[in-house]
Amino acid sequence: MQATYKPNPVIDLGANDTLCPGTTTTLDAGPGFSTYTWNTGDPTQTLTVNTTGTYEVTVTDANGCETSDDIEVIANTIPPVDLGPDVGFCDSGSVLIDAGEMYVQYDWTPNVSSDQYAIVDLPGTYTVVVTDQYNCTSTDDIVVSQQGLQSLDFLPPTFEYCESGEGLIDAGEEWEYYEWSNGSEDQYLIVDAPATYDIIVTDSAGCRFEDQIVVEEIDVPDFDLGPAQNICPDEEITLDPGAGFDSYVWSTGETSATINVGGPGVYSATATFQGCERSGSVLIEDICPGRIFIPNVFTPNGDDINDFFEVTYFNMEELTVVIYDRWGKLVFESRDKDFRWDGRFNGNDVPEGVYYYQMVY
Repeated sequence: MQATYKPNPVIDLGANDTLCPGTTTTLDAGPGFSTYTWNTGDPTQTLTVNTTGTYEVTVTDANGCETSDDIEVIANTIPPVDLGPDVGFCDSGSVLIDAGEMYVQYDWTPNVSSDQYAIVDLPGTYTVVVTDQYNCTSTDDIVVSQQGLQSLDFLPPTFEYCESGEGLIDAGEEWEYYEWSNGSEDQYLIVDAPATYDIIVTDSAGCRFEDQIVVEEIDVPDFDLGPAQNICPDEEITLDPGAGFDSYVWSTGETSATINVGGPGVYSATATFQGCERSGSVLIEDICPGRIFIPNVFTPNGDDINDFFEVTYFNMEELTVVIYDRWGKLVFESRDKDFRWDGRFNGNDVPEGVYYYQMVY
């Protein structure tokens, strides 16, 4: 018997391969074999794959001889490039766009850079295609706009100052330049009258922002302790500077809206309304004018009830009294403030009727 040597078939799947995201590769075992058996179960000459793995094929030739080969496929995961949200730059300014540092090649359109960073000072759409070490690519774009004067609420809508005073408006220290509508170029604006003020500020990047503030005068309630007053012993006077304030502080230490005082002195108060203060003082003097009560009828009939014409007085040093009948005849006279007239003249009762008196005190 004669034996014939037949060599095994030869196949070559090639070198290991790397895929980029979203791509495939076709593995080819070569033509001319009777059967093909892949470790995926496929019986074809070629196999298209898109995932990481080791792929092996076994082939059989016409003589029934078989051989196999394998190849490793790696699916690369390149980080997607992200230029961030659309941005803007201000007058006479620019913007820095960062494509990230994990790539080996950067292709910008328009051609404003060849590396990770791009500095642009013109509006438009900017696109970058990045390539990693496996020659995989990712792309992103960003819209850059040029911004003019912008509105920004960095001031409160209103500012209130105290009547007959002044206030200080602070625009903030974070700006490079300040332009107030009254010509001031300072961070602070001193105001002493109602008005509306506009301001334009510029930041370190050259961006300009505008805002407006309305200055109003606080309507403080009226404060008045009144003129100097006189006080008598055992008397009280109520001091009232006016209602409507948020708080009161008196020189006596009291904090009520009004106080009662029972002696002479200088009394002062400070009242506050929305941060505005009003103050004043009043002199209370120990001066008590004389007072007198004069009855208009008496009955000298000896019943011990209202038998005398006399006066009740307070703080009076002297008194002169004269009494006349209806025809002008003098019927009584006294310089004693404690006088008592019993209704008699020259030892006789005077007729009932109307009599006229004159008192000097």
